[in-house]
Amino acid sequence: MTHAPLTADTALALAIIVTAARSGARVARAVDDGDIIYGTARSIGDYYGAFAAGSDDIRDCYLRVTIDTGWEAFWPMSEIVDAVQAGLFLVNPVRGAAA
Repeated sequence: MTHAPLTADTALALAIIVTAARSGARVARAVDDGDIIYGTARSIGDYYGAFAAGSDDIRDCYLRVTIDTGWEAFWPMSEIVDAVQAGLFLVNPVRGAAA
């Protein structure tokens, strides 16, 4: 359970993620080995794909992404917030574009 304060920077990152999930946007995430995972944001909920309830703290939820290989990924929102803030998670990326 998240007990950290909700800062303006965190709120802005969460807004980007929630908007991507609600609109079914294309996303890209850079991972530790240097690869970039491309996919489509689907929803926010628990690790098993159930939708978040109105009373859930979304910082404790997961972003469901259908990655381009066809697998479903469930990424912890806390990791994605950090990735947004570090520039390692993009919404509507251009594949192969130089950073």
